[in-house]
Amino acid sequence: MADLTVLDDEATWESRVERLWATRPSRFRDAWYELSRNKLALGGAVIVVFFTLVAIVGPALAPYDYAKQVLSDN
Repeated sequence: MADLTVLDDEATWESRVERLWATRPSRFRDAWYELSRNKLALGGAVIVVFFTLVAIVGPALAPYDYAKQVLSDN
């Protein structure tokens, strides 16, 4: 009787593992879910994205070249 219980436990364990892997969301979806629930982390991500965009677009919008000195404005 004990042997049947062990076999049943192994079969149950294998079926649980198969169900866990079958219904698990992708890593990106899981990370986005956790990030969207944490409002402070979401605010931090928005700030990081903002500064990244400013760093990329900023040089194109600047009126002066970063490598030149402009002494006539003083």
